[in-house]
Amino acid sequence: MKNLFLTVSILLATTLTAQSGFKVVEEKEKPVEIGKVKIAGVWYASDNLNVEDSSHTIYYRDVKYAHITKVESFSLQKEDYDQLVNEVPGLLTKRKDLEMQIALADGTELTIRIHKSGKIQFSVWNKVHWSYCAWLNLRNFNKLVGNLNR
Repeated sequence: MKNLFLTVSILLATTLTAQSGFKVVEEKEKPVEIGKVKIAGVWYASDNLNVEDSSHTIYYRDVKYAHITKVESFSLQKEDYDQLVNEVPGLLTKRKDLEMQIALADGTELTIRIHKSGKIQFSVWNKVHWSYCAWLNLRNFNKLVGNLNR
């Protein structure tokens, strides 16, 4: 009886193992870091290029929380990102208050605030709560988007 039970359990185990198998998944290309911002040695934001679809994901430390490091993000398609990179430096040098709202593809709302002091802030509304990036001056914005020559 013991032998029969042992034989059946070994047979059952090998059958289940053989049927489960492993599925081979193609490895996706890792995003390429374009730029990052550290303020006083603390990471605040980074820009990653998604190689597969040429979109950019900007990760940032939510400054709403002083003692908690909560990382939020938003993604922009290539055309929107290029427009942001090309227009923001000129807007920052004009020294005027400005606020723009952009509806993103994932349903979130991106608000870009430009202060007359020459700083920019990204805020994201995900239909539940707001999250805020630190205020960035022109130098830090250029570091974020990889414009090191400006």
